Amino acid sequence: MTTKYARQIPEKIQAERRLEELVASGYEHKDSSEESNSAFKVAYEYYQPSELNSRLTDDDYANMRAAILKLASSCQGKLVFDPKSAATEKQATAFDRGLSTDGLEIFPLGLYESSRDEVWNYITLYVAPDVANWRYPNTGNNPKYDRHLGGYRNVFRQPWARGYFCSWDDALISELTEDIAVAIFERVNVASNPRVAVACLKATYKIRLKDKNNKIYRDALKRVVRIMSVRSLDQLPESSLQELIDDLFDQSYKHFAKAK
Repeated sequence: MTTKYARQIPEKIQAERRLEELVASGYEHKDSSEESNSAFKVAYEYYQPSELNSRLTDDDYANMRAAILKLASSCQGKLVFDPKSAATEKQATAFDRGLSTDGLEIFPLGLYESSRDEVWNYITLYVAPDVANWRYPNTGNNPKYDRHLGGYRNVFRQPWARGYFCSWDDALISELTEDIAVAIFERVNVASNPRVAVACLKATYKIRLKDKNNKIYRDALKRVVRIMSVRSLDQLPESSLQELIDDLFDQSYKHFAKAK
């Protein structure tokens, strides 16, 4: 898979204004074949400084939208996507699973690009806002709805991340809950290193067999971040890395066990 630099909405306030516009329009997406009136062009679109041929184009975003629509309509059991009704629980589960399985193809993003809220803002608010609102309806017409903005709980970002990390170890995908995913993605040092992230996921599941207190794995992740600031983990063999991470998580488990 070839990755390119993605468009961004660089300022949070610009994303929130766009969301206000979508709420007012009922999340209408205007397709257009007119180059001067492209549905994907905005006045303040922004790329990381890069060569023109290394950037995602209108055609790339059109293909992205087509793939998202194809998945959504398949989950609805229809030939053409219908944005008028909210996803049922069954449809939502199938859609999220499809994004996790095929997300690396649908969203041709590098790890750095995918870690940026601004990138997911653009995808959600300009490429597929109607699908976003079908999957997570903005019933309160909230102009700061976190499922439709580019943060860790974004409608497309969450399943993409599940697919990315589980592509390293697909046995993890059924265990990666949203709370655990957010805890990891909040810590950029951990999330940007797939080997460490996967080791942390495995350690989390082991600890949660003993105690489901969410404070344990959150404390353990802080310990991982601290040790990464003074020691490189990249050269450790997988078994040694997992042993180190398991030990840090066990320290957190014992800390909270004493506090009971």
